[in-house]
Amino acid sequence: MSGRTPTVCPYCAVGCGFYITPNGMEYMQDHPVNEGSLCPKGNAALDVLNHVERLRYPMMRVGDDWIRVSWSEALDRVAEEMLRALREGGPGALAFLGSAKCTNEENYIFQKIARLMGTNSIDNSARRCHSPTIIALREMLGTPATTNPISDLALSDCIFVIGSNLAENHPVVARWILRAKDRGAAVIVADPRVTPTAWLADIHLQLNPGTDIALINCMIHVILSEGLEDRSFIRERTRGFEELDVSDYTPEMVSSMTGLGAGDIIR
Repeated sequence: MSGRTPTVCPYCAVGCGFYITPNGMEYMQDHPVNEGSLCPKGNAALDVLNHVERLRYPMMRVGDDWIRVSWSEALDRVAEEMLRALREGGPGALAFLGSAKCTNEENYIFQKIARLMGTNSIDNSARRCHSPTIIALREMLGTPATTNPISDLALSDCIFVIGSNLAENHPVVARWILRAKDRGAAVIVADPRVTPTAWLADIHLQLNPGTDIALINCMIHVILSEGLEDRSFIRERTRGFEELDVSDYTPEMVSSMTGLGAGDIIR
């Protein structure tokens, strides 16, 4: 259909798709992530375009005031200031800040411009929240990103959610978990709060704040003590298992830390 432009929702990392049309928005029924559905944030993604306070043209600060300028004047001013910074301070005088509201492609072009100008001072607003997970994911999985499609959740037999309130933050992901539940999957949520994600759970482990790692260590302790581990997987796909020591994390000890019953942890 003419007049439809496919795009990616700018509100989170799930990557839902929809079409922008002359009249607003149209759902993308064949998108592999959201299959035409959008969460409330996605449904409101275009509201900013029609907002009465939307900035519709470039503004330049002059003293304490802002004045309207043309696009050519604004772009010329940006180019002049960048060239001046290069002349006076070299590439080190420039820094570029990308945005999580942009698509990957837009951020890619943005960093290419920065490198063309000779600087490696490129950052993104998402780094502050994502940098700790990058370190952990790279160390554990070899890559700091999802390694399987979100739709795979629907094929799971058991889903364990810890440190996440995805039903509120990424509602489309919750749809795939509900599909797994429809197939009979068990959903376990560990969270001190009773969140919308906890509402989805068959088992809600309402642990004390800050005791997530103790709970995980105890679960490993139970798995090993009951011989539930997959030895061939550990031998072929992991490193450092022989250095793992969770002998102190007994259900009884961790129960006093987490506030959970020892039997619930074992279950």
